Amino acid sequence: MVDIEWYGNVAYRTLKIYPYPYESVKDTIQKLIRAGYIGVVKGKKSKTLRQSVKSLHITPEGRKALQELYDRLGRGRMKHEPVIYQKQKAYRANLVTTATMMIHKSTGAETFSCYEVKRYLEKANPRGSDFIKYSRFVVFWKRPSVCTVVYNFGGLNMLLNKNGERNARQAAHDYAEAGEVDMLILGDDSDTLRSILDYSLWFNQKLEKQRNHLKKVHYHINLKSNQDHGAMFLPVHYEALAVMQLMQDENWAERIAELHQEYEEEDMAVWGLLDCKIKLWLTHRKHPNHTRQDKVLILCYDWQEALVKEFFREIADQKELWIQVLTGQLVSDLFFDKIDYLPYDPYRL
Repeated sequence: MVDIEWYGNVAYRTLKIYPYPYESVKDTIQKLIRAGYIGVVKGKKSKTLRQSVKSLHITPEGRKALQELYDRLGRGRMKHEPVIYQKQKAYRANLVTTATMMIHKSTGAETFSCYEVKRYLEKANPRGSDFIKYSRFVVFWKRPSVCTVVYNFGGLNMLLNKNGERNARQAAHDYAEAGEVDMLILGDDSDTLRSILDYSLWFNQKLEKQRNHLKKVHYHINLKSNQDHGAMFLPVHYEALAVMQLMQDENWAERIAELHQEYEEEDMAVWGLLDCKIKLWLTHRKHPNHTRQDKVLILCYDWQEALVKEFFREIADQKELWIQVLTGQLVSDLFFDKIDYLPYDPYRL
C-alpha cells in the first residue's frame, strides 16, 4: 500500500516483483479495494499497445489511513502525491511505474521517466518533446558509464517507430550525459520474449526487398545488422531484481563473460544466456554449428528454462544439448564470490 501511495498507477502484474506468493498479494489488494483504500482505473486499449489493464492508486480514505499509521510510527507527514492518470493514459503510466519500481527496488539507481524527459526538453524548446514523440521508451536507467533505455512491452511484442527510438537513444546520450547507451526490454513473462524471438526468426527469413515493403514492423533483431544496441530482456518478476542489481555493477559484462567461461570444457561449448541478450538466442538457434564441439551446455536462469527447452528443441538433432539452470540469487553469489564452488547439475535436452 505504501508503494501504491508513492508511485501511483500500479498494475496488478507489478505485484509479481515482491517476494511473496502473487495470489496472496493480489487477495490482499482486493480486500483493500473493497475497503475503499485503493482505487482502480481501467486503462483504455490503444491500437499500438493492444492491451488494457487495471491501474491501482490510493484513495483519499487510503491516504488518511496511511497517514494515521505514519503518525503512530513517527514518520511525519506524507509529502508525495502521485498523478493519477485516467483511462487513455493509465496503461502507459503503469508501464512506466513498473519499470521505475523494479529499478528502484533492485538498485536504488537514478532514473528518468519519459514524462521527466519530455518536461526537460520542453523547457529548452516548447516543441522540444516532438523529438521523442514517437518513442515507446518508459525510463532512462543511469548505470555506471552507460545509460539504459528501458522499454516495457507488457505481454506482447510492440510496434516501434525506428526514428522515434533512434531519437530516444540520442536523448539518453544528452539528458543522462552517458557515453554509451544500451537497451532493456521488460515483459510480463517469458512469453513476451518468445514473441520477440518468433517475430525475429520470421523477419530474418524475409528477403531484403520483402522487408522494405512491410508497413508495420514489430520489434525484432536483424541478424545481418549490428544495430541491436545490446538489447536485453527481463521479466516483471521478483527473480529479475537480482539480475538488475548485478547490471548496476560496473564490471557486469566482464564478470558474466568470465562466469560463462568457467563452465567451458574441452569437449563441451557453453551457450551462456546469463547476460540476457536477445541476439544470442537467435544466433545459437540459426547458426548452431558456429561452435566446433558437438556437446553444448546452455547456461540459463530458472525463468528462462521452459523457453530454452522449447526454443532450442528444433536443433537438438544437430548438437547434444545440455541445460544448466541457475537462479538469479545463485548467479549473484557467484558474481560476488560469496560461494567457492561452481554449481553443476545439468540435464540433457
